[in-house]
Amino acid sequence: QGKLTMKNETLGIKYLEQACSANDANGCDGMGYAYESGSGVKMNLTRSVNYYTLSCDKGGALGCYHLAELYQIGKGVPTDPNKAGALRVKACEYGHTPSCTSLANAYLNGVGVPQDIPKAVSLLEKGCNNGDGDNCNTLAELYTTGKGVEINANKARALLEQGCTEDSGKACYSLGKIYEAGTGVPVNVIRASELYAKGCRAEVEDSCKAGEHVDFPARFSILVRDAFDSTLCKVWGYDEQDPERTQMLATASGTQFEILDGSH
Repeated sequence: QGKLTMKNETLGIKYLEQACSANDANGCDGMGYAYESGSGVKMNLTRSVNYYTLSCDKGGALGCYHLAELYQIGKGVPTDPNKAGALRVKACEYGHTPSCTSLANAYLNGVGVPQDIPKAVSLLEKGCNNGDGDNCNTLAELYTTGKGVEINANKARALLEQGCTEDSGKACYSLGKIYEAGTGVPVNVIRASELYAKGCRAEVEDSCKAGEHVDFPARFSILVRDAFDSTLCKVWGYDEQDPERTQMLATASGTQFEILDGSH
């Protein structure tokens, strides 16, 4: 993001200025960041905007991206979602993936650009195929709700699998809910627990909470799987209120288990 990494920031500023003067877009972006953050120079948002503009005009994706962020929140410039949208279009065209993601969301909601679901879907598909798991997750939401596309639960689930593989905590959480509820797949609390844990490690708070309540059924299923070979086993469950009286039946089939209460 144009951050100065040299210990001698004064020398770093000199090199960035020289690079910018030589039509290096990244040098101009670096100067913009320096003035925005006060790294090696006194903070000056007007100069920051000017340098980001120079970078963007020279074909710098980062310059366009950083300038879009300033216009989006009104930092050093008047708030202007339309200007921010136009800059994200340029940054995305220059190949900046985060800008393409922001632009896809803008097209979905009509913020700063006219609403255009097909364009959003196209950008999300491209990002997902290039390894952006969060794009896969957003695309899965569209196929789940039918916003701008035909509802397709199988496609949505496949996209969540892909997104979770690409370390999207949101995708892991959503996929965990599918396996916990058995939506289109056999109930599998072990798999759900694993997915919630992965989502939690990615700092998705809802995934952490979901993992807490599914943890015991998952551990119980693992106990059944590891301890019994028969297809129908009468076992004792574990109830925090009265563990000795909670008798359960567990129907085991491969790695899938259905835990029934004693009334079945």
